[in-house]
This record gives sequence, structure tokens and C-alpha cells, in this order.
Amino acid sequence: MRSLALSVFFVLFCFNLTWSQNAYITSVLINSCNGTCQEGDNEIIFGNTGAGSLLVNSANLQINYSSTSPALTSYTNPLTTNPTTTSALNATAGCPLFVEAVGTTIPANTTFIVVRNTICTSALNWTGLCGSAPIYIVYSTDPSWTATGNFGNGTGINRFLRSTITTSAGTSTIDYTYNLPVAFNNDGAFANWNNTGGNAVVYGDNNCAITPTSLDIAILDFQLSSDKTSLTWLVQDNHLIDFFEIQFSKDGQTFQQLATIYAEIDITEHHYTYTIPHEYKALNGYYRLIYTDKNGRNYEHPRFVHQQEKESTHFIQKSQTIANIGRFDVNIYSLFGVKICTLKPETEISIQGNQLVLVQTIEDIHKIFIPSVNH
Repeated sequence: MRSLALSVFFVLFCFNLTWSQNAYITSVLINSCNGTCQEGDNEIIFGNTGAGSLLVNSANLQINYSSTSPALTSYTNPLTTNPTTTSALNATAGCPLFVEAVGTTIPANTTFIVVRNTICTSALNWTGLCGSAPIYIVYSTDPSWTATGNFGNGTGINRFLRSTITTSAGTSTIDYTYNLPVAFNNDGAFANWNNTGGNAVVYGDNNCAITPTSLDIAILDFQLSSDKTSLTWLVQDNHLIDFFEIQFSKDGQTFQQLATIYAEIDITEHHYTYTIPHEYKALNGYYRLIYTDKNGRNYEHPRFVHQQEKESTHFIQKSQTIANIGRFDVNIYSLFGVKICTLKPETEISIQGNQLVLVQTIEDIHKIFIPSVNH
């Protein structure tokens, strides 16, 4: 059983990330389950914001679909909020999975889904996504998105989508094609794309149990061990992956290859560990993970692992001021993932009160409340 592609990555936990990927569609649930409503209510478009933050509105998030190329029929105009359904979906999933997106700015490298405003809360099993929260949910009331079904699930027929998405990294238009094989013409059928669109690279049938396991996001939890002696990552489905590469960089720009690790020959969850060579353990720098599929396509995990000398104290907060008292840069973000500034050592910043900010040190993210000052 294969599963839907959800490219879920957390940009606030990436250190000095340099990544130029445009926002794109990762997957579409073509043949959905009815639940207590109709199939079209439960079709889903999955996407990733890429290298930029996205202010979610119908001008910035344009997705079209049709049976002819190029796809020109809009499915995302207008958009709306639906907090009642979001709460019901989270209750069904059993975790705080979905976050309202319309009218807000969502961070770079973040998963979003687009659904019809009338989606059923019980048609799909969302439990498997709980480890991938938060996923930003966008509700469409576009009249083209009908309750009776939209994304053609007949086999042997080309269907087309187009995304035009504007983020802080710019505007990109990407075209996508799928032709559903007979083997997957069942409830839960989906198509996945890589980050450049074109022809679908994976088809599957998840039987309406949604889990984030496809090549594009098969690599989860890429991180440095607590004792800084090894790198670990989790793969939920190995069968499409040929091998991994571990690379190292002192500046986060120019990388050198350290090792090649061949994927295990199975389709089950597998944990990988790479022991860092002794001569690299004491170095400040960055590790990244490259993985190659069995068709020779290369993918870069968008999270860099940052290895740097430990600090005991990084910053202090006094009223509306945050001061960097450590030896390394401290980054400050809004709660929505928008970077406010980078504090150099021995500098400080005053921030308008009555808000939460995120302070990123070399080891962690701290949530700090900035109070208002009464005059």
C-alpha cells in the first residue's frame, strides 16, 4: 500500500537554509472516499510553500485543473476560512493537526492542503499525519469544485493541473500531468509529482488512510544525535530509493561528499544511522542529506543539520528588549515564521510588545512573550 505525498518540513528548525525551490503541488487525491457526503467534497490537493513564505489568498494561490492542456479552470477562487470544520478534522485525527491558513502568512518549506469547503470530517483517516503537524488547511468555495467529483479518475486518460503560486521568494507557474493506471482505479487513488511538476512520478491507492509516505517526503527526522557523534533519519518506505549521500560544508554553501549509503530493500519503516568521522566531530559546519531514486533522480532534503560548538547562554530578555550575549548569531522570527532579524553577538533589539516571537539559537527554538509596557 502506497500513501499520499506530504512534503512536511520545518523551516524554523533549519539553520541558515539556502534553498531555491518554488512552491508546488506535491500530490492530488484523485479518487476519494464519500463518508457522509460526496466524493468531490473529499478530493484534496497537497502542496509545499518551497523557499518562501505564503500569504494565503486567491491571488497568491492559484490552482487550475482540466482535461486539456494547459489547465485553465480555476479551483481556488474564492477561498475562505472554516474554523468549525478545522476543529472537527483535528478531533477526528486525534491531534492538533490542521491550522487555518486563509488570510495568514504561512512559513517557507511548509505543507498545505486545499480542500472543498464542504469536506467531510469522517471520510478519511487522518491519524497517520499526526507526526507531521502543523499542516495548513485552505478551504475553497470555487464553483468549479463540485461535490459530485472533479479530478477524473478514469484510467488511460491524461489530466492536467497548473499551479501559479506567489510567495516571498517570487511567483512560479508549474504544469502537472497524470494518467491513472488501471491498478490504482480505486477509492484512495492518488498521483504524486516531484518539485518540477511534469508527469506524475508515483501513483498509489491509500484506501483513504492518509499517511506521509512517498519518495518526495520519505525522509523524515534528519537530525544530529544528542551526543553529536552521528546523523540519523527515518524512511517510511524504501522501495523507490536507491541510495543516500551524506555531505558536509563549513559555510552552508559548498558541500563535499562524506559517504554513500545504499537503501535497505524493503517497504517498511527503517531508521538509518551514519557515524560522523572523528575528524569532523569537532568542526563547526553543516550536514545535508541527498537521496537518489531508482530512476536516477536526485532529491535534496531541505533541512540542513547544523553542528556548532555548544553555548551555555545565548540571549537574555528584559521587557521589550532581546540581547544576544553569546558568541553566535541568534535569529528572531514572528510566530508565523517571518524572520524579523539576525542578532549578532553583543547586539540587541527592541520589539513591539504584546506578542509572541521565536528566538532561534544554535541548539533550539525558544518561544518568548514580549509584554506591552504601560506608560
